[in-house]
Amino acid sequence: MTLLNKEPVKRAEKCLKEFDEKLSVVELENSAKTALDAANSLNCEV
Repeated sequence: MTLLNKEPVKRAEKCLKEFDEKLSVVELENSAKTALDAANSLNCEV
């Protein structure tokens, strides 16, 4: 089961969508211990 199918993640994504429909939750391939790690995985800046 992917993390995206877990109920807490679905609730968080629902809240994000209510705030801004363009936002979404993604599951990274590798662990991201910091915001910089996450940004690097997503090829974006912090």
